[in-house]
Amino acid sequence: MLSLGIGGMLLGLFWDTKHTPIAILENLCVSSAPLSFLDSMVFHANLFPMMHALMVVGGISAIPTLRLLRPDCRRLCSMLTQNILCSSWMLVGMTLGSTIFVQSIRSMNGISIDKMLGGMFTGMVWGMVVSVGLYRLFYITRDRLKLA
Repeated sequence: MLSLGIGGMLLGLFWDTKHTPIAILENLCVSSAPLSFLDSMVFHANLFPMMHALMVVGGISAIPTLRLLRPDCRRLCSMLTQNILCSSWMLVGMTLGSTIFVQSIRSMNGISIDKMLGGMFTGMVWGMVVSVGLYRLFYITRDRLKLA
């Protein structure tokens, strides 16, 4: 799911850079540093619409392959809601990662697109970790409440 999400993100970024030059996008990302997190999410979604859309499509496209790759997972792997939530957490992580990297790197050597992409990838991974953690916590809590 993560690799398909990253692949979708990169395809979307390629699409977005075909319509707006990457130097302009980079400058706009740098200028978004003082925004709040929610404003930054909205700004990035408007700035990179295809990157966000194709990342979610990439994450959801993992559903058919999950049953083949993990037969022990059964129907839990094919739950659309879980995959949409995971993709949403990956979006949050991607924006948070790029925002944090922009903030921390500004004080160092300057900003470059590869550092921002590194922040996005790192944020996507941690967004997925949070999603899986919350998902498992939900089922553990639900099972314990059933036993009580």
